[in-house]
Amino acid sequence: MKKPYLIDLLATTNFHAQAHEMCNCAYCENFRLAFKEHPINKSGTLNEFGFDLQGEMEIMDLFWNGTRDKRVYEVFYAVQGTLIEDGYSFEDGEALVHLYQSNSPKLCYDLTDMKPPCFFLVLRIELPWLLEEIPED
Repeated sequence: MKKPYLIDLLATTNFHAQAHEMCNCAYCENFRLAFKEHPINKSGTLNEFGFDLQGEMEIMDLFWNGTRDKRVYEVFYAVQGTLIEDGYSFEDGEALVHLYQSNSPKLCYDLTDMKPPCFFLVLRIELPWLLEEIPED
């Protein structure tokens, strides 16, 4: 099956290799810590897009899941390339991946220094809380 995107792997890799300000709040730190051991990180699925764990543009900690044993996150990554089908989605285990064109009305995040053509990968994932201090919400 032909994929609905074309990736400029070198440009994306080079973009994400540049220094980005990383948020150090407890929610983002917990995401990075818990994500290291998640199967999607180990499967290499995100590597196809030209970045690794440190490539996120934005981490949004949304809420506890229904059983309050994991936090629900949406994480945004910029990808240099062309997305043919806006809103294309696929699953990798328990993680859901959405691809959005940079000008998509479905996208709630649009900050990137990446030059067009580019698109966003949005990872929706549930991860356990691993830090000592537990959020009260």
